[in-house]
Parts: sequence; C-alpha cells; structure tokens
Amino acid sequence: MVNNAKPGRPTAQIVEKNEFEPGSISLPSKLWRILERLKDRMDPSLSATIKGLLLTRLAEMQYLNEEEKKALGL
Repeated sequence: MVNNAKPGRPTAQIVEKNEFEPGSISLPSKLWRILERLKDRMDPSLSATIKGLLLTRLAEMQYLNEEEKKALGL
C-alpha cells in the first residue's frame, strides 16, 4: 500500500477511498425542507449532509466498525 497520506500521518491510519454509486430517493416535502435547512448548518452540499446523518445513525445502530466510528468523531 502506498502512503498517500499527508505528512506526519501514520500509514496505519490511511482509510481506503469509498466508491460511490449515484441514486435517487423520494422523501416527503417536509423532510426535504428540513434537510435543506440542515445543509446550511452542517455542510455546503445536500449529499454530504445526508451522508453525515445516515452514517451517524448507522454507527448508533452498530453497523459501522470502530475505525469508521472514530473517523466520524463518535
């Protein structure tokens, strides 16, 4: 494995890049409005806001390993 991390970061902490698949979901209008408001507070993109909320919930449900939880700051 090549160390493409920033200087000073140990090789053991390198996390493989995620592969993304585009998709679409349908949500109630009220939920979209809430997500749009959260987007402005959490992250500049709606996609990143939704990913953050989803990953946090998956971590709470024990679907993520300890390294992934640590990366989320949990």
